[in-house]
This record gives sequence, C-alpha cells and structure tokens, in this order.
Amino acid sequence: MARHRFVLVLVGALAAAWSLPAPVTGESLAEIARRERERRERIKKDSAEAGKTITEDELKDGGKRRRVANPDDASAAAPDASSESSPSGSESGAAAAEERTSVQQHWQERIASARDAVKSAEARLKEAEAAARPPAAVDPNYERAMEAEAERRQRAEEAAAVRRELEEARRALADVEAEARQAGVSGGT
Repeated sequence: MARHRFVLVLVGALAAAWSLPAPVTGESLAEIARRERERRERIKKDSAEAGKTITEDELKDGGKRRRVANPDDASAAAPDASSESSPSGSESGAAAAEERTSVQQHWQERIASARDAVKSAEARLKEAEAAARPPAAVDPNYERAMEAEAERRQRAEEAAAVRRELEEARRALADVEAEARQAGVSGGT
C-alpha cells in the first residue's frame, strides 16, 4: 500500500514538473556576435563572388548595357551603335546571355542551399522533438525516473535551440529569395 502511494505521489510530482515550462537558456552575447560575423562574411563573400555592380540605369533598360565595376564610368557602360551591328556585337550579345545564365545559376544555387538548410533543420527538429517527448510509462524507480526527466528536459532545450536554428534558416531563405527578386532573378530552381 505504501509503495502504491509512493508511485502515485511520484507520478503526480512528475506530471506537475512536466507541466511547468522548461527553463530556457538564452544565447550568449558571444554566440550572437559570432553568428552575426559569420553572416556578414557570407554576404561579403557572396557579393565578392558576383564581382559586379548593377546600376539603376541597367535595371531600367533591362540589362542591355554592360555591367561595370564602377557605376560612375558611364562611358564603359553605354554601348555604341557600331558594336551592335558588327559581328563583335553579336559576340557581346552571346557573352551577355552567358553572363545572365551564370548569374541565374548563382542565385539558383544560393536558393537551393538555403532550402537545403531549412530541410535539414526541419529534420533535426523532428528528431529532437521526438527525443524530448515524455515516456509513455513512468519508471517506478525514483532515481531513474528523475534521471529520465532531467534527460528529457535537456532534450527539450536542445529542441528549442534547433527550433531557433530552423527559424533562422527560414529567415535566411526569405532573405536570399528577396535578394534574388531584387536582382531580377526568378526564385524557382
């Protein structure tokens, strides 16, 4: 009878403890700063890989002008009439088409990479949430039950961290898709 009462008290205590929210550990300032630094380095690397500056004039005329590194160099950006009618003009047209394809491919790769990061985070979150679920039956041994509850809470904290990673990956995907739209590239892969 005493053991039965003990088990009931234990189950009640575990139920009460489980209903309380798990303590959330905040990110340290160093971790936030490190992630921000990495994000800025990725942006810097991506813009360096593109190596091109697109001017407003190029956006307005649909990319008919050549892209130049210095937008103030208008003489290099404006095509002359003789180049369009000469054979070298058709070569530059082919080069421009190849460049557009290259830019399109670059953006598609960035979008695909961001989508893969979201899918990966979703899979990790599914696993973490499954590991954090309370067991179907409570162990009658008090010490093992407390150890199991501590492990479950740790897994719940890990699931919360993965959930934050997923939200960050979704924001990064939205940012890349927005940047692609601003660059005039379709978001589909």
